[in-house]
Amino acid sequence: MSDRTTFCAICGGPIKYPDLNPDLDQSWLSQVVLLHQEVNFPKNPIHELPARNKEGPYFELLENGKAITAGDNPVSWDLTPIPLYIACHTNCVAIAKRVMAAQEAEYQRTVEDSMRHLWRVFANLFDRVKEEYFPMPVCNIYSAQAYGDIWRFQEMNWEPGNDPKLRFESMHFEANPGDIPDMTMSIVSQLQTLSMAEGDSSRSGPSQLFPMRDLPSKCTVCTVQSSPSAWREALSQGYFSWLWDLDPRAIAQKEESKPPAQEWNWELLVRQLAQVNIHEPKAVLEDFSMGLRNRRRVWRIVEDILSEQVIECDAK
Repeated sequence: MSDRTTFCAICGGPIKYPDLNPDLDQSWLSQVVLLHQEVNFPKNPIHELPARNKEGPYFELLENGKAITAGDNPVSWDLTPIPLYIACHTNCVAIAKRVMAAQEAEYQRTVEDSMRHLWRVFANLFDRVKEEYFPMPVCNIYSAQAYGDIWRFQEMNWEPGNDPKLRFESMHFEANPGDIPDMTMSIVSQLQTLSMAEGDSSRSGPSQLFPMRDLPSKCTVCTVQSSPSAWREALSQGYFSWLWDLDPRAIAQKEESKPPAQEWNWELLVRQLAQVNIHEPKAVLEDFSMGLRNRRRVWRIVEDILSEQVIECDAK
C-alpha cells in the first residue's frame, strides 16, 4: 500500500481513488462517506457526507465539490481548530447501521445514538494516534481485533499479481460485502444430506430453536432435536440478521431438489453459519463466498465496537 493510502475506519480496507481495474469488482472501495460531527454539538446526529477520493486523505464532497482532508490533525500551525472527518466505505456504514438496528433492544439505544457511539470510538482512536502522524493527516485509525490479519493486507502491494497464497488470504478484504451476486445459492450449495430417519419431521418447530444469541458459536455438532424444516424456516425468516437479503424462494427451491429418501441437513448449515470465524479463509465452509466472508467480518467488527465502553469526548 502507499504510505498515504486512507483506510476505512470500519473494515480496515483501502479507500481507493476511483480509477480501478474494470475487470475486478472493486468499485465499492471508492464509494465513500465522510463521518462528521459539528464542533461543540456532541448530541447532534453524525453527518454522513458522500465524497469522492482525490487520492490519499484528500476528498471532494459530492454535494458541493468542497475539498476535505479526512483525519486532518486537529490544530493547524496558526492554532485554528480543524474539524474532524473520518472516511468509511459507504457499504460499511450501511452494514454498521443494520447491526445497530438489530441491537437496539440489547443496548437500549437508537441507531442515531449508536452512530454517536461509533463516532466517539473513532474520535478516541484518532486522539491516540494523531501525535504520531502530526502534522500530517491520520490515514489509518482502524482498531478492530485484526480479524483475518487485516494488517498484512494493509502492508502488502495491493494489486493483482501478488503472491498467490497472500492474494487468496486477502481476497475477502476487497470483496464487496453489500451487493453479493447469487448469495443465497452460494449458501444453500453447502448443504449436506440426512436420511429420512435422521430428518424426522415430527420434531420441534421453529419456536423451540435456540435464539440466535444462544446458539453455540463454536459448535457444529447437530442435536437433531428439531426437524430440518424448523431450521430451514428459521433461516428463511431472518435467523441471521447479517443475511438480510437471503431469498426465501431460492431456499424453497433448494428444498424441493432434495434427493429421494433424504433430507437436507439445514441444522448443520445454520450451525456452520453461526461460527464467528466464518470469515476466515480456512473456516468451516471453505467454499463460502468472499463477499459473505467480508460481510460477516464487518458485522463482527461493528458488534465489537458497539460493545466498547467509551469516554465522552468533545466533537472535533
